[in-house]
Amino acid sequence: MLTCTSGGDEQAIDWSDTSHPRDGHQHRCGSMQRAHLSHHVRRKVRQAENAQLPMLIGYRLTYTWLENGRPAKIPAPSYIVRVQRWIVGKIHDPNVFPTEPPLPVAITAYASGDTNGSSSPAPGTPIAAGPTTLNQPLNQLPGGRDEWIGKSSGFHQNFHNDIKGIIKQMFRCYAHLYHNHYESPFWNLGRHLELNSCFVHFMTVAMYYDLLPKKDTEPLQGLIDIFIGQGLIPKEAAQQHQS
Repeated sequence: MLTCTSGGDEQAIDWSDTSHPRDGHQHRCGSMQRAHLSHHVRRKVRQAENAQLPMLIGYRLTYTWLENGRPAKIPAPSYIVRVQRWIVGKIHDPNVFPTEPPLPVAITAYASGDTNGSSSPAPGTPIAAGPTTLNQPLNQLPGGRDEWIGKSSGFHQNFHNDIKGIIKQMFRCYAHLYHNHYESPFWNLGRHLELNSCFVHFMTVAMYYDLLPKKDTEPLQGLIDIFIGQGLIPKEAAQQHQS
């Protein structure tokens, strides 16, 4: 039993009554109520379905989460929450992002590459350095086998790979949002420009520092190319994207 109000008059409508209504007002009011309820039900059904959908990217790609060492398809909201918690855990881990200043550089570590000395050389004593070329990787330079990105600032040896992992998971979240939620809610709420702005800044950093392999950007490569063509993602960043 529902109550329909119009012009201050209330009329009770029994939805179990299948007889023809005796006036047009009751018929119109009942139709409006049923249409509103039908729309409400459809919206709730869509929300429930979306809450159970995995991290779908188009029709041929699904991102999975490792559970007990095995890939598992989990609902997209749960996946994104896990990504958020995982990244926050990394950021708050002092072993990944140290909060203490690094130890002072040993006096035996010379810029020339001689790391074998046990004391400071006498004034005027030349310091031997092995042959190098400008094209040699860092780990092939004399004394460079124990070097890595971030070492001088106190970051551990896997720091670069940790950053790449964070960027990879963040990109997956962007890919899911663009493929499944760009129209609703972002476009419908007029918030698509904010999404685009965040993504452009994210990709500029990821590409400039070569933190995201090109094979991982394929789901949004068309959009990335558009932003590069529009100059929103600087071409300098695109040129640095080599991996």
